[in-house]
Amino acid sequence: MSIINICGLVVHTTPAQLHAAAQAIAAMPGCEVHLAEDKTGRLVVTAMDDGDALALDRLTDIHRLPGVVSAALAYHHLEDLSEPAAHECACGQGSSCSSHAETHDVR
Repeated sequence: MSIINICGLVVHTTPAQLHAAAQAIAAMPGCEVHLAEDKTGRLVVTAMDDGDALALDRLTDIHRLPGVVSAALAYHHLEDLSEPAAHECACGQGSSCSSHAETHDVR
């Protein structure tokens, strides 16, 4: 079973340190900055597990950055990568399967 941990974070920085913090976060493996608000110093970030650290460990790393006032977990999801995608049938036939139409969109 292969599970990936995905965390949505809201990070507040001092406005003067916003860009430096955003660059430092974006350089962290498994992290991506989606929004940076200059006036408020707020960042919207996703963090995912990578080979070196867990996503929640990145939250601690972000807390320690200069200029970061707070970093909060806003969303958490565990994605099982070993399960078939929602649009695929578990039998492996995908949308060509007519026996399990309730599990996928048959056109």
